[in-house]
Amino acid sequence: MSSPLVAQVRHSRVLWGIGVLVLAAPLLAWGVAERERLLALYAEKPTAAEDNPPQVDPPAAATVRVDSRAVQAAGIEIESVRVLPMENTISCPGGAAFNANRYVEVPPKADGSVRRVLVDVGQQVKKGDVLAVVSSDPVGELKASYLKALVHEEHLDWQVDSLKAAGQGIPAKALFEAEHLLKEQKTDTKRIWHRLRYFGLSDLDLKQIVDSQDPSADLNVLSPIDGTVVSRKAVEGEPVQATSPLFSVAQLAKIWVNLKCYENQLAAIRLGQPVTFFPDGLPGHGFSGAITWISAELNPQTRTVQLRAEVDNPSGLLKANMYGRAQITLDQPQERLAVPQAAVQMHGGGHYVFVQEGQDTFRARPIQLGQRKADVWEVTSGLSAGEKVATVGSFLLKSNLENPEFGNEIE
Repeated sequence: MSSPLVAQVRHSRVLWGIGVLVLAAPLLAWGVAERERLLALYAEKPTAAEDNPPQVDPPAAATVRVDSRAVQAAGIEIESVRVLPMENTISCPGGAAFNANRYVEVPPKADGSVRRVLVDVGQQVKKGDVLAVVSSDPVGELKASYLKALVHEEHLDWQVDSLKAAGQGIPAKALFEAEHLLKEQKTDTKRIWHRLRYFGLSDLDLKQIVDSQDPSADLNVLSPIDGTVVSRKAVEGEPVQATSPLFSVAQLAKIWVNLKCYENQLAAIRLGQPVTFFPDGLPGHGFSGAITWISAELNPQTRTVQLRAEVDNPSGLLKANMYGRAQITLDQPQERLAVPQAAVQMHGGGHYVFVQEGQDTFRARPIQLGQRKADVWEVTSGLSAGEKVATVGSFLLKSNLENPEFGNEIE
């Protein structure tokens, strides 16, 4: 005998089930009605024997007839096949980088410590501008050696002149030795001069050292090119080494784009071919240039070949290390037939479109495709200019391919 509690639970379950059926009934009815409406709108309703129709490829003569009002209601759009100028291109992934021919890292060239920093990242500089001042004892010692060498050279030069002025009373050996010492000293002075020039001291700087007799340890770090300071590691007071870069300066009007193309694309690529680079981070922006280098080796793992293009960047908008895709143009633009991407459907491994033959009749037409450009496909065969095809909503016409009577006119 069931307890009152069990009976109450069973009663609740029954009421809950009835409530679900009451709520679901309108939804089920609407679903059935909607299915019947769509079948009536786009095709005849299959009989019971046609519940599992065979899959067939669309024959060239297959047609679908849809009432013009249904076309409007379904949102099917019609466009004409157009002739558009299209280029033959190859698409490759790639990334931007500083142009190594217009990029320099600037070390102090001598050990020391940073005394002053005169520029910062993003600043425009000219060739010869002072970027920083480094205090370097080796440079100070070299300046002092240069001053001593000049004094010694001057003294030896005076000795030679004095011996020559003395005439026959001076042994030839003494004059020879004096001239020999002067020659050696001039060589040593020139060697020190070249070392100071290596550190960036100009003729004017060297003249000022001589005029002031000041062998200070200051060494100016100069920019070797016009450009933009793109990195800075110099910090006042910190020790530095001769070979450690303190700054990087780059000319940004020309940027390199490093690309990768597949092995089967390489035969069509040549030096000088036009390139347009589209960075992922800059939608709508393209940077034009040309192929400047093709690698002599293939990556055995990826089966790709490295390419390099140099592109214009007059506004500086393209940044190093931006990634994107490049379009390499293989030939001049040519007039080609094109249809919107939405018009192309696929079935049985082939492509086709629905060509409008009357106000309410569409014929499935097999076509051959060429290259894809933005939102259009090139058509190499199967269509003529001016023919009208279904675009947006053409997938609704494709649904009739599942109908076993496809190919007959559907009333």
